Amino acid sequence: FLAVLWSQAQAADAPPAVEGVEAQPLKAQVTRVAQALEHLGAPLDGQRRKALDAALRSNDGDAAVKQVQAVLDPLCLAVVHVNPESRVKVAEGPAERELAQQGWRVFLVKVINEAGVTAPLRVQSPNAEPVYKQSSGSPDPPKTINPDDVPNRWLDVQTFDRQPLNEPLSGLKLEYRIVELYGRDAGGREAKLAFDVG
Repeated sequence: FLAVLWSQAQAADAPPAVEGVEAQPLKAQVTRVAQALEHLGAPLDGQRRKALDAALRSNDGDAAVKQVQAVLDPLCLAVVHVNPESRVKVAEGPAERELAQQGWRVFLVKVINEAGVTAPLRVQSPNAEPVYKQSSGSPDPPKTINPDDVPNRWLDVQTFDRQPLNEPLSGLKLEYRIVELYGRDAGGREAKLAFDVG
């Protein structure tokens, strides 16, 4: 899997538009994403929700697919591209990179799935490694966490794979997934995110 560097740098350009997508299953998938965002306390704002609803009602499949991407792409932290050989490539998305100290933030991930992969999308980060280890009861436990590493382990990251979403990818050429990030510390920070599909 490849990594995305997440920093205080300016937001990336808009993700590439995907064409040749079946509109009906995409509409169903993004409806579930919008429901999940509401469940997580990060609903789409009023204007964006109206634009998405208009796209979902559209009878023009190609236009609906374009409009869905225009609405959701600005909220994407990363764009994950799975090529026909199931190799994963990741690019930064245009979402504003701002976390809340001691709080969770919700972002979207745009998945372009040319291979039709149906494995779960996983995300990891070296900045989300543990800062402590549970006791084994040993009187002389081995030292597995170096105190010098703790300042760089300021992040927690997880994908949201519960209802109304499913854990595995749908296999659609285009879909959106949700990733949650927790920031421990205040101030400017940089993190590396790694995505894979098994």
